[in-house]
Amino acid sequence: MLGKMARSAPRSPFALPEGLAAVHTSRQSCRKAGKARIFTPVREPFEESQRKAIRHKPRAEDIMHPMTRIAGFVFLCTGLWWAGLCTEAQAGPYDQVANWLIGLLIGGSVGAASVHVAQRVRQGTLQDSTTYRPVAVPEGAPSIAKPETETETELLDVYKIWYATNRVIRNGSLTSELSERLRFGDCRIAIPRSHKFGSLGSPAYVRVLQRMTKGSDDLLRMVQRSGWALEDGPTGFVNSVKTALTQAGDQILVYVHGYNVSFEAAVLRAAQIGFDLKVPGVTAAFYWASKGSPEAYMADEDTIRLSAQHLADFLSLLHANFPKRTINIMAHSMGNRALLDVLQYAERYPALSGAKFGQIFLAAPDIDARLFRQAAAAYSRLSARTTLYVCSADRALQASGRGHDGFRTGYCPPVTIVEGIDTIDATNVNLDILGHSYYAEAALVLFDMASLLRIDMSPAQRPSLIQAKSDDGAAYWVFRAANA
Repeated sequence: MLGKMARSAPRSPFALPEGLAAVHTSRQSCRKAGKARIFTPVREPFEESQRKAIRHKPRAEDIMHPMTRIAGFVFLCTGLWWAGLCTEAQAGPYDQVANWLIGLLIGGSVGAASVHVAQRVRQGTLQDSTTYRPVAVPEGAPSIAKPETETETELLDVYKIWYATNRVIRNGSLTSELSERLRFGDCRIAIPRSHKFGSLGSPAYVRVLQRMTKGSDDLLRMVQRSGWALEDGPTGFVNSVKTALTQAGDQILVYVHGYNVSFEAAVLRAAQIGFDLKVPGVTAAFYWASKGSPEAYMADEDTIRLSAQHLADFLSLLHANFPKRTINIMAHSMGNRALLDVLQYAERYPALSGAKFGQIFLAAPDIDARLFRQAAAAYSRLSARTTLYVCSADRALQASGRGHDGFRTGYCPPVTIVEGIDTIDATNVNLDILGHSYYAEAALVLFDMASLLRIDMSPAQRPSLIQAKSDDGAAYWVFRAANA
């Protein structure tokens, strides 16, 4: 009876199964006998392996600690970025406080998003559906086609820009120093498939998330720059442009950038404008030797004045070699000063004799409004149509006006209205924080310029514009509001 009770007694929850108990007894006997421990390995009980897995699983605090540092770094950089923009725009104290709060809010949101994305990546739950992951395929099984790789799908186009510059070349790079002679070359810019109309690329923190989630971002990048020798520059430039025009169209758009622009930034902006406008021909650019620094405003003023002769030489080269082609000009901000000098004193440049340009776009000109009115007749005399874009939210020109103690042509009020020039107020379009880059970023402005490149229409014929009157009864035009 006692034996039956012993056999039927419940097993201890900590007792080994019978098979494992036998192996354990055999192992102990081998040890006591001094024999080699040769036995078949046995898997540990499920509870023990589960406890080990749990013991080695990363804890939440182990992941969150480094991610908190990253979030703080992003938070700080975003705040400093916004502070730099406020300082550059010379905004008032209320604007600075508001922008700081916006910067901190964005920084905090980005930091939180970074932690969330990093956790998902660590856990393996964030995967790009287009990512190709190799798997083991049984021998003899039918092959599965591999999706297109990132390098095959991420690029939409490679856009080419031809340029003339008066920058000095040192160690193979174009510097911000002024040269006495023009140099010619071309650049190729990669346009990503995710490119947004009117954009050079998303902010840095957005591009980080794009690369983490999609494997690529939407930033325009210069992938190649080549140039001709100093002596062969004009000939090589002209021959290359002629070849391109036989395939692309019959127009040339010449872009002249403004103040505080580096060579690479100017190249990317010219490519973005040319690509978005779908220029029926080629896009060329004159890259004058801007210092590319907000503190170098006065130095850039001297440089642009000295660059007028070089711009005249460039336009003369185009006019002499492409007399039957339509040459359009787009000048931005301080770049308008060199263009005004060339057109106002065109008789100084014999090679420009008889020149007649197509469309001239004056984007946010950083020129004294009084000087502009005195010389404005030169625009209508030398172009098919001249369009002036102004804006009352342009903080850069507002600051320039305070510094020069005079209204700038591209700023309003008052609206600069001159006979023979179409003045368009772009205040209603979507603006960047400085309100100075709308000519290249606002869709309505880009569409307006694109339509003029194809059909020379008066403002009254363009549906995106409505007429307005100044205080003295002069007519100008404004873009229709987005919700109109």
